[in-house]
Amino acid sequence: MRCTDYKSALSYPLHPGFLTRTAAKLQTIAEQHSPMSEGQLSTYDKDVLKRIEDIEHLPEEDKAHLFYVIDNLIKAVKLKSIA
Repeated sequence: MRCTDYKSALSYPLHPGFLTRTAAKLQTIAEQHSPMSEGQLSTYDKDVLKRIEDIEHLPEEDKAHLFYVIDNLIKAVKLKSIA
């Protein structure tokens, strides 16, 4: 049976264990494609990690402003290095 709209999909019975298997597959994919693993974090300067932690505790609006500035500074430095 094939579901063609979301209402019928919501009432469509799932095979037992489907969600568990799907979650496990998604976790495996995420781990394989993760840009950094736990071991890689230990190679960063402790001051850098502390700054990231401090940013993480800021209100969302402040974080957005900081990341905007950081992203643009990095972009400027990259452009300067290729010019």
